[in-house]
Amino acid sequence: MAPTTPPEAQPAALARRLVEAGLQQGTADAVAGRARPVRHDAGTLIEQRGMPARAVWFLAEGLVSHQVRLHRGGPAVVSLDGAGTLLNHQHALFSAPNGLDTVAVTGVATLAIDVPAYRAWIEHEPSFLRAMLRLTAHRSTRLAEVLAAFKHGSPAFRIVFALCHFAEAGGPGSGLT
Repeated sequence: MAPTTPPEAQPAALARRLVEAGLQQGTADAVAGRARPVRHDAGTLIEQRGMPARAVWFLAEGLVSHQVRLHRGGPAVVSLDGAGTLLNHQHALFSAPNGLDTVAVTGVATLAIDVPAYRAWIEHEPSFLRAMLRLTAHRSTRLAEVLAAFKHGSPAFRIVFALCHFAEAGGPGSGLT
């Protein structure tokens, strides 16, 4: 299914998301106005694990998965993100390589903020840095909550789950060997 969100509506959606993250409307509009629309077909690799972030992506429409390749060649989906999600802001902020592959599950419409432009906004606009740190803290908190819930689950399930993932991840293509 091809994305149907008109490109002219996407910057307004990104600006709304940035305002929700704590940015002033004028700054949010300026950032969104500099983002470029990019469409990806289903199955497209948007960002590759181990590589530096190419852009900070705002997902205007569609669904992406974050996945890791197992040594037997198949992908393991770690998480899914839908419309309204800002992707890669942590990696671009901290110059960290992507920890997972980001793949379009459906056709997606995105707005890309190239990393140099993103870093310029971070440097010159303290409220933008605060908003991105707030989003990063929110995602980290959610991950900690998931891990805590997993920790208090069945001990047998946790052991089997961890052993299965270690066995699968230990293959030659995993980066752990």
